Amino acid sequence: MFSSDPVVRVSDASIFQDSNTVLSGINFEIEKDEFVFLVGRTGSGKSSLLKTLYADLSLRLGDVFIAGHSIRGIKNADVPLLRRKLGIIFQDSNTVLSGINFEIEKDEFVFLVGRTGSGKSSLLKTLYADLPLRLGDVFIAGHSIRGIKNADVPLLRRKLGIIFQDFQLFNDRTVAENLMFVMKATGWSDNAKMRARLSEVLMQVGLGSVEKKMPHQLSGGEQQRVVIARALLNEPHITSR
Repeated sequence: MFSSDPVVRVSDASIFQDSNTVLSGINFEIEKDEFVFLVGRTGSGKSSLLKTLYADLSLRLGDVFIAGHSIRGIKNADVPLLRRKLGIIFQDSNTVLSGINFEIEKDEFVFLVGRTGSGKSSLLKTLYADLPLRLGDVFIAGHSIRGIKNADVPLLRRKLGIIFQDFQLFNDRTVAENLMFVMKATGWSDNAKMRARLSEVLMQVGLGSVEKKMPHQLSGGEQQRVVIARALLNEPHITSR
């Protein structure tokens, strides 16, 4: 017996890939806020099912209703309206996360956990516009990520602080030159203010005397603190590691 208002309702659906049936006789519902895992061996039809749900593959048999839309015979003009209600993260052409919904408040501390390959890095890269958002909506620090213009990406990233596990420091530049590069790339132009901010963030992480050192002259822990200082340069709204 179907409930009155599920977010997803699939009835007697068959999923095709090219001319081949990969799934048939599918029936399920997903309620609002329900957490669902889709598991199966490679080639079992998981991706084809997801692509059918967001109207990237056509539904030939059965009925699918999702977020108030009937997928079977959906008009091209209605597909963007459907996809705006879905949040889907891609890696190359593969869907790695789908149906994502969450909010993070100011000063909230959040852990993003999951096994290797589960999409954590892809999600973070999408948040700071290193990967394009193809479906759904993401608003972060006052910016809409979907379709963000290249010119606006530095403005977004000035409000974010990213701490990379592999440091990503320029090994042929001093600590000061590494930090100055980031400030220039994010719109700083006043050299005096740049020098003052550089000294301030290095003091915050306890590295007030390493400006002229090269990364290879620092310990692993000191390099990590330089990366933290780099993330703090623009007084970000959000810091991510």
